Amino acid sequence: MELPNLEGMNVEHSQYGHGIVNDQTDAVLTIEYADGVRKQKLPFVIASGCVKVNDTEATESCKRISDLDNEQAKLRKEIQYKESWISDLQKES
Repeated sequence: MELPNLEGMNVEHSQYGHGIVNDQTDAVLTIEYADGVRKQKLPFVIASGCVKVNDTEATESCKRISDLDNEQAKLRKEIQYKESWISDLQKES
């Protein structure tokens, strides 16, 4: 699943207010706010609600990607635990 292209979009940040996405390189947004330019990471900033865009599809896409990233991290931890458990069992044999 690809990250949406937000370059050129108006955004609203919960702390910094209105901004414009000047650049998007992979998952890094460069957003110009009234008080300066900030770099922020997709999909987290959209999925968490810190940054809002007037594009429902982009928002839903970021939420879905974030959910998948979280699930992947959870499964990796579970695999590591089970590999460690198997290794311990093999040592006992």
